[in-house]
Amino acid sequence: MKVFLSPSNQRSNTWALGGTNEKEQAEGFADKLQVLLEKQGVTVVRADGVSPSKRISYAKGCDLYIPLHTNAFNKKVRGCRLYVYKKNKGISTGLAVKNAAAMEAIRNQVDKLGMSRKVIVNYDYANWTELSNAAAAGIPAVYSEAIFHDNTEDCNWYFSNVDRLAQAYAVAICDFLGVEQTKKTLYRVQVGAFEHRVNAETMKQKLQEAGFPGFITEAAV
Repeated sequence: MKVFLSPSNQRSNTWALGGTNEKEQAEGFADKLQVLLEKQGVTVVRADGVSPSKRISYAKGCDLYIPLHTNAFNKKVRGCRLYVYKKNKGISTGLAVKNAAAMEAIRNQVDKLGMSRKVIVNYDYANWTELSNAAAAGIPAVYSEAIFHDNTEDCNWYFSNVDRLAQAYAVAICDFLGVEQTKKTLYRVQVGAFEHRVNAETMKQKLQEAGFPGFITEAAV
């Protein structure tokens, strides 16, 4: 599976906090997302130095195209906004179905982050160049505006949760692509086996007092 990540090149869009801008943060988010996706075996393609309107030529063979941006309006509005191609509205076949599925996957995962009720994940339709280019190429695409960077609350939330947000996007992308995500392997160490439960309880208490998790299981011998 192959995904094209297209972070914003809009350096002039300054953030309300952090002395940063949309381009810098979008590319940083793309970096985090790329690492997570590649750990799941997903190939990531980027062309950050190329004008966004021309990036589609690098996305040949990709299964999903995601422009990564942040938003601005009146310094009061907050939340994540997701967009798909305008001409897909009301259509229930082909590319429109895939676009809707990809968008819904991202929305579902971002909604799980437990943000303030003010931080609403909305979706809409747009006719922006990257979306129309992707549609012409037959590639599903979701245009992401992760937060409103002119809102200080959104900026603070983003700085505190960017890793969780990247993980949410990665999980959503893998879900959409049907990529089975690998799970971490845990290695447990047993410190004792006791015939009498009272001795097991004593050992568990010692472990917990030392700052280690302790639990008791039963096994027939």
